[in-house]
Amino acid sequence: MNKKSILLSERNRNSVQKTGEYISSRVIVDKTTQCWNWVKSIGNDGYGKAKRKGKTIRAHRLSYTFYKGEIPEGMFVCHSCDNPKCVNPEHLWLGSHYENEIDKTRKGRRSPSPGVSHPHTLLKGEAHPKSKISDKMAEEIYILGLQGFNAKEIKLKLGLLICDSSIQRIISGKSWKHLQLDEKHGLPLPQNIRKINASAKLTAQSVIEIRASQHLSVKELSHKYGVSPANISCILKRKSWNHI
Repeated sequence: MNKKSILLSERNRNSVQKTGEYISSRVIVDKTTQCWNWVKSIGNDGYGKAKRKGKTIRAHRLSYTFYKGEIPEGMFVCHSCDNPKCVNPEHLWLGSHYENEIDKTRKGRRSPSPGVSHPHTLLKGEAHPKSKISDKMAEEIYILGLQGFNAKEIKLKLGLLICDSSIQRIISGKSWKHLQLDEKHGLPLPQNIRKINASAKLTAQSVIEIRASQHLSVKELSHKYGVSPANISCILKRKSWNHI
């Protein structure tokens, strides 16, 4: 073997070693499932993101290539564990586009929209790697919203670290739809509850106080709570906030 061949062989060994170290330093092994969970950068689709030679690639594809070999053109790297963050080569298998779609459908992850050529993985609720709350917490938010609490009150009451708009989307039914909370709690939502938001000047508690303050005039209540006399009048006559 000439000097050039020896040098190339040494470089290849170093490259292999670095790739192995790169993968192992970015995973935590789940002792129950044996999944190698990627703990560095995670994409919106739930898959780990790796960087090699200046390019961003999916971490499970890097792992498959490193431990099992090249991925033939047009083939997909699929998960037997159904965990997109997992890069354990023993949980990875090659499949065609058709096999990948069949696997998604069987596991309930295929997009239901007809005519979509490349349906994406749908990780819903607490199953999404970027979710900051649980399904149970989303339901609590929804119920409090129906009771008249606004986003700021709910965040304070439950000690949440998510933004007001995220809470409002749950209350209005625009997010966490898979929980079917409106059906579970016998709704649709009244329009006045849908309009409760973080910028509301009044809270459910202040509305209760207004209705209990019969010794104060409409003008005095208006000044005390910082809303117009017309709003106070509507509250007293139950033309607004009638869910309280």
